[in-house]
Amino acid sequence: MQGQMEIDFIEAAKRNNFNLEQARNEQEINIGRKDTINERLGDRERLRNLFLLKPNELISLPEIMRLGGAQYGTRILELRRDKKSPMYIENVYLGRGDDGRKHTAFRYIPKG
Repeated sequence: MQGQMEIDFIEAAKRNNFNLEQARNEQEINIGRKDTINERLGDRERLRNLFLLKPNELISLPEIMRLGGAQYGTRILELRRDKKSPMYIENVYLGRGDDGRKHTAFRYIPKG
């Protein structure tokens, strides 16, 4: 079952005669820019949009931090515990880089 925000996104695209893929691409381009409508969205909603645009894809920690700020862990926990439409977001350990740092990513797995 799709989350309510994703359903709203798809319906808005259809109402505006957008090609769904085009709408997703335009949203993805604007997702982190402060000069777009997203400046009115909170960190949690920007992260939710990012996960909805990239289901089953690994999203790197730097990309998450760019949208969720320093409190990305809290925002992801809020998305997981959302009473209306909880999201299953898994942590993926990618190993250590040449510099010894841990590399992590996250993946949203939609229900169904």
